[in-house]
Amino acid sequence: DYTGVDIMPEFIEKARATHADARFELRDFLEQKFEAQSFDWVVCSQVLNLRIPGVDSKALVANFLSEMFRLARKGVS
Repeated sequence: DYTGVDIMPEFIEKARATHADARFELRDFLEQKFEAQSFDWVVCSQVLNLRIPGVDSKALVANFLSEMFRLARKGVS
């Protein structure tokens, strides 16, 4: 089973059109939490290099990694 998450509606729409057998959710996973250990593996791609004016990038990365490890039963990438 695969669950994809993104905050961009157009990315979710394209993913759903391309991979009908997977689940995709429009959500900010830092704000709209999943239950702990919801997934075997949590993979994050092209997010941790994001720079947002006025946002502490190191704190954002730390929050992402913390949440990823909270969600993963086996590991993160």
